Amino acid sequence: MESAAGYDRQDHWVNPEAAPDDTSDASLADTSWLRRLAQLHRLFTQLPTKVRVVLVALLMVVEVAIGWRIGPSAALPAYLFFGAVAWFVALSDAVERRIPNAVLLSAYPTAAALLVVASAAEHQWYGLLRGAIGMLALSVFYLILALLRPGELGLGDVKLSGFIGLSLGWLGWHVLTLGAIAGPALGALGAAVLLLVVRSEGRTTIPFAPFMLLGAVIGILVR
Repeated sequence: MESAAGYDRQDHWVNPEAAPDDTSDASLADTSWLRRLAQLHRLFTQLPTKVRVVLVALLMVVEVAIGWRIGPSAALPAYLFFGAVAWFVALSDAVERRIPNAVLLSAYPTAAALLVVASAAEHQWYGLLRGAIGMLALSVFYLILALLRPGELGLGDVKLSGFIGLSLGWLGWHVLTLGAIAGPALGALGAAVLLLVVRSEGRTTIPFAPFMLLGAVIGILVR
């Protein structure tokens, strides 16, 4: 991607020659949940203690905030699960610059099952349909962005967008819209701030998934 935009994740963006976000057959065979957890745990323990404390505290804050906003309902497990996956994926992308397929391939059916249970308990079947539409719409939206500007968005980001769309869509169209807009907006802002702070003449890279997920959490909290 152009250095002026502040995005050049050679190991993460959609590019036939770029390193995959666990999309090759070898990667899929290699990256189970347990393997990815072990790899991320190793990297996590190498971070400074203060950084680790902040990251764990951030997870707790996100979970408490989501729990407070959703409230005691049948949908609460689905959104606590969303918060945990969001934290894991954001950390993985920030540290390793990739989104593991093993996580998303498990997250999709788990989130869908939890939302089916919530829909049945609360008689919100339209919410489930809305979530499916949100999943498809956001996936297509990010895929179009990736195709229009090859090299800027990774396939991992496209797949992640469907998981976000499913979770936000169940809550409402306004939540889906806000989350869909907030993610790219925060990503662009983050890139601009990074360029101002670093002032690098080289190619500056930033992970995009944390901004997508932050936008999604904002959508949930202000719904």
